[in-house]
Amino acid sequence: MSIRSTETFEAVIELGEREIFMIENYLDDQIFDIYVNRVANGVGVRMLTRDASAALQTVAGKYGKARSNFELRVSNSTHDRVVFVDDRCWVIGPSVKDAARSNRRIS
Repeated sequence: MSIRSTETFEAVIELGEREIFMIENYLDDQIFDIYVNRVANGVGVRMLTRDASAALQTVAGKYGKARSNFELRVSNSTHDRVVFVDDRCWVIGPSVKDAARSNRRIS
């Protein structure tokens, strides 16, 4: 599978075959409708965020019940936005929640 130097976030998420690990300080509950629902069944999803709102925790709980290989954690020691897909890594410029508003690219 070839990968260009820049990809849309949606395309990167869809590359996952084993695991996706997303570090984003400003996740909200829309992340599931916009991106996480694109992840193939059987692919693990881990998320690390600075603050998990009640809405995010509610949706994450429902998603976790439907998929056993899901984890949401909170830490205030993160800064950069990064997504790891299997053995690859992309650095994200804009917030993931804002990337859906335009055709922004990550590298």
